[in-house]
Amino acid sequence: MKKPNILIAGGTGFVGRVLAERLTSQYTVTTLSRNPGVTKGQVRSIQCDMFSLTQLEDALQRCTYAIYLIHSMQPTARLTQANFADIDLLLADNFARACAKNKVKQIVYLSGLIPRNQSLSHHLASRLEVEKALATYGTPVTTIRSGLIIGAGGSSFQILLNLVQRLPLMVLPEWTSSLTQPVSLSDTIKSIESVIGQKKYFNMHLDIGCKAPMTYAQMMQRTARAVGKNLYTITLPVNSYFLSKLWVRTFSGSSMALISPLIESLKSDMTVGDNFIQDPESFEQAIQSAITEKKSPSALPDRPIRRIHFSGGNVVRSFQRFRMPKNKNARWASLRYATWLAKSVGLLNIEFQRTARKLRFSFLGILLLELTLVDQRSNDNRMVYLISGGFLAAQNSKFQGRLEFRSVLNNQFLMVAIHDFEPSLPWPVYTVTQAQVHLLVMHSFGKYLEKYPDKNA
Repeated sequence: MKKPNILIAGGTGFVGRVLAERLTSQYTVTTLSRNPGVTKGQVRSIQCDMFSLTQLEDALQRCTYAIYLIHSMQPTARLTQANFADIDLLLADNFARACAKNKVKQIVYLSGLIPRNQSLSHHLASRLEVEKALATYGTPVTTIRSGLIIGAGGSSFQILLNLVQRLPLMVLPEWTSSLTQPVSLSDTIKSIESVIGQKKYFNMHLDIGCKAPMTYAQMMQRTARAVGKNLYTITLPVNSYFLSKLWVRTFSGSSMALISPLIESLKSDMTVGDNFIQDPESFEQAIQSAITEKKSPSALPDRPIRRIHFSGGNVVRSFQRFRMPKNKNARWASLRYATWLAKSVGLLNIEFQRTARKLRFSFLGILLLELTLVDQRSNDNRMVYLISGGFLAAQNSKFQGRLEFRSVLNNQFLMVAIHDFEPSLPWPVYTVTQAQVHLLVMHSFGKYLEKYPDKNA
């Protein structure tokens, strides 16, 4: 009998790599990668830009199930004007749209534990928002919520291991008294595997964790004992998240982009409700398994997240999120933007040709930018314009820049996104002029949208 097709977004990460191999006995497995695709064993990897809805739709053709392991906390261009939450929301919206178009039967999403009756950090609020975004277009979603995953190759586990191995004395701020409930990589993989195709878990979230909660201080001490280290601690009744981030950055060797949102989440208790795992591994079992795997000759190398150097070109991504005015959509917003900009900047001549479907921005007779509507990819909740010319756009660029207006989360928000734009101005000049002007214009447009219900425009 032919195996069902399953696609893993994030299949090259530390969970995805193990999961992909595990699923090959039951499924035809495809993973997505930023790099040219290769086939390793029975796992096929294909190159896909997650920011491209077209590429995602192609990748998900004939897929029965999809697993979503994406969590973006690193820039994806030489200049990224966006926070990680907006990037994650747009990527999840892309994935959900592509799954709906291809009639995927289920999305399985690996998320984080959500504290009960406590305010959420930006990191955890983003995880919950992604969960909602994946369910927006009707595909059933099963969410596995976990805390820190203990496994060889995991960046969070590596941070923990580096700290206890490198420091004989650790100064612990007040947040280390918060409760946490980590989980083994093995139990995480088993949990994901057990919900695939199971309708009783559709549109549900399931918490997973080890047998009993512990404080973060206890977790570090138990990790130290597991690796044969003596860890002495001093607890201070203060919280300084900035100093904590700097401390962890210095002694773990990991990037601030990874550490910052994680540290912000530690102010909350990260424990499970009803544990989905019947007989979870103990914390010590998970640590020993991870260490044994790290020492194995066949172990996958650690993949620490560090500063990314972009050699492909001076590419810009810029995402801004606004509250959508009531009863409006992305089509309306794209046209309103042109009208508003023409009124706001008197010296800027803006021409919108409805027949040719073009937007032209000119200054003193010089065409600055020309945008051409991609009619077949545009609709009421998504308008896509190619950056097709103008003095400010690089000529003969190998990148296809585009401007997009998109409704997300059931039209709750408008996202205005610039993708793969390569400016013509010298890079140092661009970053202090055109890039800053764009942010100022977007900020002003957001203020305009906030007040729009009070206007008669």
